[in-house]
This record gives sequence, C-alpha cells and structure tokens, in this order.
Amino acid sequence: MLYVAPEDPPKAMDRIRQKVEYNEEVKQGFVVSQNNQKGIQDVCEALAVKMDILTQRTQIWEIQVTQLINETVEKHTKDIDVLKITGKQNTERLEALENNARRNNIKIMNVPEGVEGDNIKMFVVGLLSQGGVWEGPEDFLSQDIQRVHRDPFRRSPGATKPRRILVNFLTYAMKGKILSTALKTVTLSANGVSFEVRSDVSRMTSNRQWELGKRLDEIRKLGAVRK
Repeated sequence: MLYVAPEDPPKAMDRIRQKVEYNEEVKQGFVVSQNNQKGIQDVCEALAVKMDILTQRTQIWEIQVTQLINETVEKHTKDIDVLKITGKQNTERLEALENNARRNNIKIMNVPEGVEGDNIKMFVVGLLSQGGVWEGPEDFLSQDIQRVHRDPFRRSPGATKPRRILVNFLTYAMKGKILSTALKTVTLSANGVSFEVRSDVSRMTSNRQWELGKRLDEIRKLGAVRK
C-alpha cells in the first residue's frame, strides 16, 4: 500500500483558499456573462424597435413620394394637354390668318418658266383670256389684277416643276369668277401652254385638301369595284 505523507496544514489551507478564490472568480464571471448577455439582448430589442420605427417611417415616405410623383405627373400631363390644345388653336388661327391673306389669290401651275417674258401681268391676262377662263374685256381683267409673280423659291429642293404663278386680285368676286370657270374646264391651254388654276391657300390647307382628295379617290375606286 502506497503511503501518502500528510500535507502541511498551511499549504493545505493555501490550496483550499485558492480553490475557493477560483470558484468565486468563475461564479463572478458567470454572473458577468449573464449580465452581458442580458445587456446584449436589451440592445437587440432596442434595435429591433428602432428598425420597426424606421420601417414604418420608410413606408410612409414611400407613400408620400409616390403620391407626390403621381400628383406631379398628373399636373404635367394636364399642362401638356393644355399646351397641345393651345398649340392646335394657335396653329388653326395662324392658318386662318394666312388663308385670309390669300383670300383673293389664285395660283397658275405648270407654266414653263421664261414664257411670260418681261411683262408677266399681261402674259397672265392673255393666258386666262385665250385659255377660256376669262371671257370679258382684257382691260377689265388687267385692272383687277393687283399683283402677279412667280413663287420666289421652289416648293422643295430638287423640284423640276415650274414655279407657280401667283395672282392677287383686288376683289374676291373676280377671283371667284376666274376660279369657277377654271374648275369647270377640263383642260386649260393657250398658245400651246397647258396650265391649271387653283385657289391659293396655306401649305397646311393644301396638304389637307390633298389628303382629302386622295381619300375621295380611294372611295370612288372602292365604289367602282363594288359595282
């Protein structure tokens, strides 16, 4: 049997005291750990509450921003609609003013350039008279013509057609007589020159008339096919 010598009492007491102190430290450390854990939990709960508040505020901000965007878009849409209407009205007014300025005008087309010579007014008087558009005295027609000239520029770059001859009458009645007779005549010709006479209108009105004529031709063709 192994013999164990008895431990010196002071040493034994020191060892026991050290164990007690160690146990106390462990106990205190455990308490501190618990306290730290509770503190961390409290911090996490506080952060969670703040996150909920921030989420709610963010949702409110999103709703407010969306509402502001919708209101702004709606306002701008209304403003654009008003501008479109105003722009259309202004365009129509300008078109009406331009057509009113051309009210006493006719345009003579397809007349080769240069055949008018130096006196384009007398050339037009002779053209309308000999072409059967005017049957009265040439002097009377000449007195009612206030201005006559060709277009300053061609209608489009690279165009090969002769520039139109524009005639401005003093009275709308003379313009009406000339235009009415010209529209009733199938072919206008004088001295070997074939020409057309039409009312002088704005570019917008002319384009609209062209589109309308095109549609009418399509309708006529459709009606002919159905028959």
